[in-house]
Amino acid sequence: MYGRLCRWSRRKTTLETWISERVLKLTCTAEDMLPLAEACDFKSGSFNTEYGGRLNKWDEAERARLMAELDAAYFHLYGINRDDAEYILSTFKGIHECTPLIPGSRTTAEHVLALYDEYAKGD
Repeated sequence: MYGRLCRWSRRKTTLETWISERVLKLTCTAEDMLPLAEACDFKSGSFNTEYGGRLNKWDEAERARLMAELDAAYFHLYGINRDDAEYILSTFKGIHECTPLIPGSRTTAEHVLALYDEYAKGD
């Protein structure tokens, strides 16, 4: 599955690459994570000069975006329909209030569902 093209990626990359880029940006945010970045050949982080892109700056807005993208993607990958995804999100606390981290003054749940809908267009 992960070797297939990611249907919603504009760059026409594999699902493995699309997911890995996001997970590594979320994970490789401190020097103690350099061995993981090295092992995964991660070079897309924001610290290009200091670490050759192997580390990514901790940025709350970017982290919120990346996590929402992964949530929406995994709802699709697990075959969860939109109504069920909406129900699942309704069971979590703290994601139903508007946050400045999400564009358009949306809640995290609304942002995940908007991404879910966007990704559905690639199906």
